[in-house]
Amino acid sequence: MTDQMIRALRAIVKLVAFPACLLFVAGFVAQFLSPAEYPWAATVQSYTGPVARAIQGFLPTVYTGVDFSLLLALVFVWIIYSRIDQVLWRVEDNRMRRLAEAKIAAARGKPVPHVEPVSPSPSTPPSLYPNAPSPPPAAAPAVTAPVYRSEAIAVIDLVSSTDIVTRFGNTLLLTLKHRLEHHAGPIASRHEAGYAESTGDGFLIFFPSMAKAVAAVHEIFQKIPSLNVDLPEGVEVALRAALNFGEILVDRDGHRTGSAIHKTFRLEGLSGATLIEAQGGIRPEEFPDKNYILASEEAASILQKVQGLQCRFLGNCELKGFPGIHRVYKI
Repeated sequence: MTDQMIRALRAIVKLVAFPACLLFVAGFVAQFLSPAEYPWAATVQSYTGPVARAIQGFLPTVYTGVDFSLLLALVFVWIIYSRIDQVLWRVEDNRMRRLAEAKIAAARGKPVPHVEPVSPSPSTPPSLYPNAPSPPPAAAPAVTAPVYRSEAIAVIDLVSSTDIVTRFGNTLLLTLKHRLEHHAGPIASRHEAGYAESTGDGFLIFFPSMAKAVAAVHEIFQKIPSLNVDLPEGVEVALRAALNFGEILVDRDGHRTGSAIHKTFRLEGLSGATLIEAQGGIRPEEFPDKNYILASEEAASILQKVQGLQCRFLGNCELKGFPGIHRVYKI
C-alpha cells in the first residue's frame, strides 16, 4: 500500500465520519426545535429518524423525554473512525520503517537481514535506526582501550511527547519518532556524525566539529514541516535542541561518556522558569517554547566564529550537578 493510497483512505474515512457525526449532532438538537419555526429540523430528522429508531429497538435511549439515541450513534461512529485511523497510521509507520531500513541496507550493499543486529563497529557511525543492519567491521585496528576525544555534542528532542502519548496513544508517537529518524539519520551521516543513539523521544549525536553539528541540527529543523504532514487535528511536531563542546571518553564499542554529555542534557531541559535573568539577556517569560536551539558557552564561543551565524545571549542558569552559574545562548 503506497503513501497515496493511505492518504486517500484517510481522506475517505474523514469524509464519511465527520459529516455523519455532524448530522447526528444536528438530529439530536432538532428534537428541541419546532419544525414550523426551523424547517431544517424536520429535514434532518427525516435522515436521522431511521438510525434513532434502530437504536431504540435495542436500547432504552429516552430519558426524561429526551432521546439520546443519536448521541450513542455519534459515539459509535467516532470509535469506528478512530480505530480505522489508528490502523492506517500503523500501516504507514511500518511501511516507512521498512523503506528506511531497505535504503540503509542498499547503501551498504547488503540485504535487510532477518536476524538480530550485532553491535556496530567502533570506527563506523551507527545508524539512528535501532533495527537497521550494522555496518561491516572497518579495516582499521579495533580500539582496545578507552580514549579521550573532544567532540561537538547535540541533543535533539520532541516537544510535548508525553502529551501526545496521553491524548493520542503510543502508536502516533512511534510514527512521529520514525518520521524524525527517517530525516535525521541521513542528515547526521552526511555531516560526518561519529556516533548517534536514541534517547527515547530524540537523539544524542556526536560530530567532529561545531560547524558540522550546527549545520546538521539546522537541516533537521528545516524538516519540521515534513514531519507535520497528515497528522491528526491537534498534533504538532516541534523540536528543541542543545549543543555543547567538550572532552568525552570513548570506550572500545564506540559509546561515549563524560560530564560534557550530561551538561548538554541539562541544557536541553532548560526552561523559562529556570532561566536567571541577566543584563543583555531576555526575560524568563520570553523564553521560547518550541523549535529552538540552545548552546552552551563552550559551544557559543566556537560558533560565533562561524560566518553568518549569530548566537544570542539569553541569560544565566544553574545546571544540576554542575557548580556555579552558566551562560546560555540561542542560535
